[in-house]
Amino acid sequence: MVKLKQRLSENISTRSAIENIFAFDKKNVNSVIFDFDGIRLISSSAAHQLFLEIKNLEKSNIEVKCNKVDSNVQRMLDLASKDRKNIFTHQTVQHHKVNSRKELDKFLLGL
Repeated sequence: MVKLKQRLSENISTRSAIENIFAFDKKNVNSVIFDFDGIRLISSSAAHQLFLEIKNLEKSNIEVKCNKVDSNVQRMLDLASKDRKNIFTHQTVQHHKVNSRKELDKFLLGL
């Protein structure tokens, strides 16, 4: 069992922190349990890195379980497991070329 609070602070904010947790010899490992007790926050990038690392373990037929996950942390982990391109909102921006103060006034008044 990997007790994350013993190796990290209550806030996990970087990909490298997650990478360090996964820097272990995976030979003869059948399962890994991550204990999130005391972890209150995980950044989106750290959550995404955790998702990628867990996915790699599972590809190697290593079972992964996460215990005692705070609701805020779970919400971020759920977001990270979804398609990243759908997490953020994108809007199309229109560009207008304005050559004079009069054109600017006309444009602004038309909004």
